[in-house]
Amino acid sequence: MRTQTANPGGWREERVQAGGRLAARVSSLSDYVQHFHQRCLYWTGGREEGAGLAFADDLVVMGDSRTILRKAVVQIEVWARRWEMEINPKKCGIITFYRSEEERMGIHIGEGPIPEVKSYTYLGVEQDQNLTRKAVVEKRRSSSGVRR
Repeated sequence: MRTQTANPGGWREERVQAGGRLAARVSSLSDYVQHFHQRCLYWTGGREEGAGLAFADDLVVMGDSRTILRKAVVQIEVWARRWEMEINPKKCGIITFYRSEEERMGIHIGEGPIPEVKSYTYLGVEQDQNLTRKAVVEKRRSSSGVRR
């Protein structure tokens, strides 16, 4: 395997020995990513389906029902335990599109409930429950100091 390293004179190509410490870490990282994609980005349960999007350490889980979302969260927790990671429920959010206000998902991750929110930002794009741009416009308006 070859890698490139930055140094004051520019980039330098180096070889990584098979069986060396770096090669083992790269292999472990590859296993980690492959396992995540296999276990955490697509679920099925009868006629219900769910899917996920992942970029770096950001993850979105989508599903047709509370049941499929709970199954997805369980899969993510199992995966996180295997790789000795913890998920902070305070950094998570549930947004349900086009539903009545009385419906609650009631999904937990670890020891805490995942908060239900009216809008959520993923990779810098804010979405609200009705898939409108209202949340984005309001946030930009308030941050720029522009008043109605």
